[in-house]
Amino acid sequence: MQPEWSLIETLAAGGMNIVAKGGQPRSVTESLSLQRLSPDAKIAVRPFLQRARESRSRYEELTEIRTRGGGTSTYRLLAVPVLGPTGAVHALQLWIGHADLEPEPPRIVSAVSWLLEKGVIAQTVEASMMSGVEPDAHVPERTPAEYYAKSIRFDDTAGLFALCLAPTAGGHWEGSFSVLHADGRIMRWHCHARACLEPGEIGARVLWHDVTDTVAPDKPILDVLARQRGMEALGIYPALLTPKRGFLTMWLCETPAPWVQWRDVSSGDEVFHAEDRPVIEAAHTRVHDSGGHEEITVRTKASEGPEPWISTRMRISSYPGDLGRHLAVVDMYRD
Repeated sequence: MQPEWSLIETLAAGGMNIVAKGGQPRSVTESLSLQRLSPDAKIAVRPFLQRARESRSRYEELTEIRTRGGGTSTYRLLAVPVLGPTGAVHALQLWIGHADLEPEPPRIVSAVSWLLEKGVIAQTVEASMMSGVEPDAHVPERTPAEYYAKSIRFDDTAGLFALCLAPTAGGHWEGSFSVLHADGRIMRWHCHARACLEPGEIGARVLWHDVTDTVAPDKPILDVLARQRGMEALGIYPALLTPKRGFLTMWLCETPAPWVQWRDVSSGDEVFHAEDRPVIEAAHTRVHDSGGHEEITVRTKASEGPEPWISTRMRISSYPGDLGRHLAVVDMYRD
């Protein structure tokens, strides 16, 4: 039988965890030993992976194993690193088989970094290409709102945002979401993220794994779509904001507010006028303490017209639960 590729998550320094075999996602809580991936106990898997991680490029070794009959069998160990946008190795794809076998191409995997201080998600070319973006159209940094606009079903946004907006040592999140490919098909991506506290990269390192052929993608929930379209028909556009940093985190509607320029900005905090960011933070503090809501007027970057800013009304409330310290739910509309 042809040996399968395995995916080894390496998001934290020194850490190595099996997160997929043959395209089947595995939770890090399953604690499968790396040595279990070896076809022979004499092949040391972890030391090989450590050398591959240090090489930061496609890496392979041949090793001869003496058989019980007195002969030898030659194995090929092959590792392909998955580099993140800051140069860190987010994962290793591993294949081990007899030297006379040729492995199938490794599965599509990519890496991104949520850079909290800049308010952007940095991505590699491979990350862009996973959803059908051509290499010449690749953009190295996207705001969270831009990035997650590709998602059509993502049930655990709270879990990921809790990690990325308030990273703590040892923090980890894993989950799946459905993404619309440029050719119109729906994909399923499985994700692993770990908090990163390194200077210049505070936020989270993330690993995406395309498992569409092994796990069926989830479809949008009909009542959610109906509610979104109903609000849009009334001219109301809900979104999530990060008040402390003043940036747009994610739209909660299919069609974002048409008068707001939220794409092609260098940072998530450019959507709101600098003088209005303290207004948003102060309003969020009040509603978080009171449990109610408040209506404010802010200036958002204009998508068209001669003026760079346009007046926007916002009904602001706190996100439910502990994450409400970091997230606000807003309904945007025009007077």
